[in-house]
Amino acid sequence: FIDSFQKLNFLSDPIDWNRLFGVDQRMIHPQGFIVSIGNNPTGIYYNSTLVPKEHIPKTWADCTNPYFKGKLSMDVRPVGLTHLMYGYGEEWVLDFAKKLLVNNPKWVRGNVLATTMVASGEHAISCVNGHGSWYRAGQGKAGYPVKFVFPEGPIVTGREVLLTPVRGAPNPNAAILMTGWLASKGVKYLHTGRESIIHPDTELGAQVKQMGREIKIVPWDMVIKSDALINKILQIWGFPKPERSGG
Repeated sequence: FIDSFQKLNFLSDPIDWNRLFGVDQRMIHPQGFIVSIGNNPTGIYYNSTLVPKEHIPKTWADCTNPYFKGKLSMDVRPVGLTHLMYGYGEEWVLDFAKKLLVNNPKWVRGNVLATTMVASGEHAISCVNGHGSWYRAGQGKAGYPVKFVFPEGPIVTGREVLLTPVRGAPNPNAAILMTGWLASKGVKYLHTGRESIIHPDTELGAQVKQMGREIKIVPWDMVIKSDALINKILQIWGFPKPERSGG
């Protein structure tokens, strides 16, 4: 909705978040009116009691292993796959989508349902999911059976929790201060599994830094094109097209 909100003149004038608050430039929209304070890196869920050690996924290609045929779930809204396009290229992802379809996946909607189904043992594995839902589902649960894998290669992530002061707000300076504080210092208190991946003080950021892996954050122009990229994948999967667009 970023493009629509901008055309409707909902968003504030550009703000120099980096100069005022020291916000990492990678978190800031090029036009300066939005800050992305969180990330939701993509990965794989698997049930540690159902998947034997030799079949624990390590790469994205492991999701296409015939061993998981009929035991795999995938989201009918493949946002995670569009994120992978930035890390691996559109052609690679569309080919990957075809190979995933061969494994006779079970369709789910949303990462919360995916991790719930894997936890119950109904699905052994779920591919191209967000870190946040898994983190929150297992938080404080000893022996939680669902594990999360960052597959080999770059860690690819979308942008989460977008904040912007709204034009015409009664307390615009308070909105600017809250956004600036969250993006520069306060994000470390979120503990949602979707905090900033590049912020040195967040739990997720510290974990990724320790891994020493390349980070690829989906660029802003690609965020706006996500619906068109999703439709390319859905065409491969053969989902029916809507007869009309709009509300």
